Amino acid sequence: MPTIIHLVLELLRSVHALWKDDTMVTLPEVLAEEIRKLKLQDTDLSEFKENDIAHWLQLIRERGYNLLGLCAAIEGPFCELLDSSSVSDAIIEDLGCMESRHVSKLIDLVIIPLMKYCPSKRLGEWILKLLPPLFIYCEDILCGAWFNLLNKGRAGYPYYFGYLRGSQRSAKKLEECLLLDLTRKVSKLLGVLASSKPIGALTCVDLQSVSTAKAASSRDSKRASSNSVIGYTLHNDCFGMLNMNLFGSWVDGEATRDAVPFCRALVQVAVATQNSKLRRFILHDMLPATIKRLCTDLPCAVQRTIKKLSCQLNSSKSQKASKDLWILCQEIYAVHIQNQFEDEFQRYLPTYIDILYEVDAMDCPEYGCSRSSTLLEKLRPEFRLKHGINSFRDRHMWTINDMIKRKLPAEYSKRRSRQMDKWLCKLISSKPYFKHSDERQSAMTWLMEDSPLDANLSELDVQDAVDIFYNTILFYLEPQFHPLIREGQKDFLIKVAHQFVFAEETNSCKPLEPESRDFPGHLQPYASSYIHTMKLQSKYFTAQEQFRRHQEFDRYLASGELDDDVYKFSSSQDKSVLQFVEKNNVKSRFGNLDDKLIKLSLEDRAQIVDTIRQVDIYSENLKNITADDKLKVCLQNLVHELKEEGFFNVDNDSIDWEKTCFVSLIDEFKELVFKGHGCPRYVAIQGIMEYWIISQRSDINGQVAFEKVIEGVCHTWKKNIAELWMDTRYYEESCYDLLRNPLKKILPK
Repeated sequence: MPTIIHLVLELLRSVHALWKDDTMVTLPEVLAEEIRKLKLQDTDLSEFKENDIAHWLQLIRERGYNLLGLCAAIEGPFCELLDSSSVSDAIIEDLGCMESRHVSKLIDLVIIPLMKYCPSKRLGEWILKLLPPLFIYCEDILCGAWFNLLNKGRAGYPYYFGYLRGSQRSAKKLEECLLLDLTRKVSKLLGVLASSKPIGALTCVDLQSVSTAKAASSRDSKRASSNSVIGYTLHNDCFGMLNMNLFGSWVDGEATRDAVPFCRALVQVAVATQNSKLRRFILHDMLPATIKRLCTDLPCAVQRTIKKLSCQLNSSKSQKASKDLWILCQEIYAVHIQNQFEDEFQRYLPTYIDILYEVDAMDCPEYGCSRSSTLLEKLRPEFRLKHGINSFRDRHMWTINDMIKRKLPAEYSKRRSRQMDKWLCKLISSKPYFKHSDERQSAMTWLMEDSPLDANLSELDVQDAVDIFYNTILFYLEPQFHPLIREGQKDFLIKVAHQFVFAEETNSCKPLEPESRDFPGHLQPYASSYIHTMKLQSKYFTAQEQFRRHQEFDRYLASGELDDDVYKFSSSQDKSVLQFVEKNNVKSRFGNLDDKLIKLSLEDRAQIVDTIRQVDIYSENLKNITADDKLKVCLQNLVHELKEEGFFNVDNDSIDWEKTCFVSLIDEFKELVFKGHGCPRYVAIQGIMEYWIISQRSDINGQVAFEKVIEGVCHTWKKNIAELWMDTRYYEESCYDLLRNPLKKILPK
């Protein structure tokens, strides 16, 4: 065995040397071509032919690695078979020219078994021979590749990952696979080191005895650090520069689970030695990275990359890794953060809440683009006095300015929607009434003359209001115009306008809420955790989920599939909601959607279904006229009387539309055509208008005229009413109130 091991090490050393650039120049062309083939290779041994030199080189390398790993696992090799210098020369000397897949196999098959089975009395020697060059080289690959993947979307580094064949998409995916593989192997090695027995007689410092560690002398602390394996590697500079990208910034659950014990050991060593460099790494790198990984709702590079790589990550291992990270996070807080930063954070928190409420109360659009000095003048004197703000250069002013920029879009949207609501109410109620055939410019001119423009609004906003009035309110809800139709459904049109503009506001802008970036950098991790906790307590995330599920539920109702069941729904009985939910499997499709929200949706949809059915009844009753000659004679006489009284002169503003003859004739028409259906009076007036239009069509018979006028109008009318619903979804309910006004719920003053 000693002879075989010696020959294998020499052979591995020679094979490794073939990858060096200066060696490639001196190789025979045939061999150089095989090496180039290996560098381009992106699969495994199965792609080679058995007699290829490249195939032989791969086999020599992998079987040599396997032999060394197996030797390490048997009893007594470190004294009789394996020499640290010879092994180091064979596998580490030419590390700089290896690709990532090569390094991954080297770590997995050789380094890990050597570290795992090495006797504690010899472990220090082996660590110093193998780990410093290995970790420094891996840091170079992993830190650069993970930085690129997290921030630029692609790992890159073709020198380390090979010049991959195939399309750019497949090359990019393979880069990610190779990067994940190397990260997992390095993390596995770190986990092995963390679980190794101490190099000497002393045990690692226990986190539970922090006070004891602080009381110990510096010499004893350093001794404890040096005798723990992790402390030994740090004391002897085995790492070039610790970086969270060495563990892949916790993106991969498998790598995370293996690396967490190493990081917990780092925390222990930092406690024992009070090493400032290590403490900075834990507080400014490890802790923020851990919080970004745990807070899945944070819009950060780590969460985006996890979603991007989801098909390559093991979800169950990710869940288990999250539990390990929570423990790590708690330990960091317990020994490094609570005493030092928690007090500072708690002292600053009331000031921060004061700033939030000050900005929330400010009339931002009035001076959103003003200079900082003007902004300073807008602060309340008592607020400035309380927080000692005397200059626009005060550090609090930067926070205030940033909050105002965040608030401006929502504030403008709120102001605009309030004004749009007023404009639409004016357009609906104005007398003489604006109707669909009128020119829009006249409506715009009238609005601008009637109410001067707010300084923060423009003619485009007026035009939007006019467009909504014509394209939505009139187009969808008023198929025929008559002053009495407008008067009869005015309240309904105003309600629709109100819901339309405020639904648009709800979906357009994010209101002001606390954000961790408002805090000084060293307090941001704690602020992020605190805000997350407050959102949980206020049920903010629950409200977000309810909002999403409710929107999905309404979209499903809008399809019309359940309209028959919706029509039977009785909004006055909660029992009917439960029956509806159970019959249509609502809970299985939409999770824990609140019953109150389901009821609100059913009430709204029931009104729409009822209106659509009324339109069908309306259409059917008008259609019956064509088959009843006696009825036609009565209606022709009635319409003639109305015409004589000027009922159809809808542009004549001098007519008294409420005079007695109109009322009696409308009621007579309603009794003749819609007897027993209880339709609103304005619907009967629409029937009169459409019957009068049909009676004017002398060129075609009554049945054809009906089909052209009534059926076409009713079909469009029903379609428009159904489509309008999703644009006018506006609910006054607790979860919606929380999302529209989150500040007071998340951080009460």
